[in-house]
Amino acid sequence: LRRCRSRLTGRARRAVELHYVDRLSYRDAARALDIGVNGFKALLGRARRALRECVTEQLAGENRP
Repeated sequence: LRRCRSRLTGRARRAVELHYVDRLSYRDAARALDIGVNGFKALLGRARRALRECVTEQLAGENRP
């Protein structure tokens, strides 16, 4: 997961950190990034999707003979 997180853009990585590591609410995390709440939710959604795709690819690679 760390490897995948490092592949995110700086802004997306920061959104993940603010929400999941620092445990900030959507409102507070959005404020920290100086964007609206809806913009933050969209950014976090894109980051989650990128993480999911990266982890899926890594797991598929581990299962190859």
